[in-house]
Amino acid sequence: MTLIPGIPDTHYHAHRALGSSIVRHFDEVAPAQWLYERQNPTDSTADHYEEGKAVHTLALGVGSPVVLVDAADWRGKAAKEKRAEIRGNGGIALLPEAYYRVHEMAASLHAHPLGVALRDGQSEMTGYSVDRESGLECKVRPDCMYRPRVGGLTLVIDVKTTTSVDPRKIAESCWKFGYFRQAPFYKDRLLEHDIEVAFAFLFVSKEPPYLATAIELLPEAEEFGRRRNCETLAAIARCTQTGLWPAYGPEIHQVDLPSWAYKQEEYR
Repeated sequence: MTLIPGIPDTHYHAHRALGSSIVRHFDEVAPAQWLYERQNPTDSTADHYEEGKAVHTLALGVGSPVVLVDAADWRGKAAKEKRAEIRGNGGIALLPEAYYRVHEMAASLHAHPLGVALRDGQSEMTGYSVDRESGLECKVRPDCMYRPRVGGLTLVIDVKTTTSVDPRKIAESCWKFGYFRQAPFYKDRLLEHDIEVAFAFLFVSKEPPYLATAIELLPEAEEFGRRRNCETLAAIARCTQTGLWPAYGPEIHQVDLPSWAYKQEEYR
């Protein structure tokens, strides 16, 4: 099996194989909800998603073109029509403030020591493979794969935007957004293509001065993520084989208020 270059982003996301974020989402909702969302996909074009896509395009040199719309906001008819036209042509429409911000963020990523990998690596190669334990078809699309000229493992870099690149804050994000599961998912899928890799996240702040920080997870964190991935893939496989996609059950659930609600009451 080999990785495939040049597959459009829309084609990759439409493919029914399981990507890392799709697998993680299974644990966030009821299986019945997960199945419904798989069968009824939506295309998110929220501004913060558009900006993230723009940073990837500018940092990696591939992806949807980033187009400046010279308007104060999106409320005017002309601005709305221009945005719809750009999106209809597969581009990313940004107002001036956002447009210049994403360029600053991309420049910061390139200025980081790992920026050489972004410039000289292979961007958004696509791989499809079958998970050995669950039998499910999976997919990966590394942001960047960099093969050093002199020995060493191939380095996979995943670009993330965030509100703070303080490593302590990023540790929280790795848990909150499941990045500790993404790294081993990519490593394991690429091994199915006989490619052994090192994996690093390259975070860039969305706030000035747009600092960039490289992060590698400890082996213990990756192994924790790998176990979670295996458990989730096994659960998806069971639902697929049985055709049973449970919701939250027929019983009446007893719930309590969050602990902070009681604390608020104490200080009234």
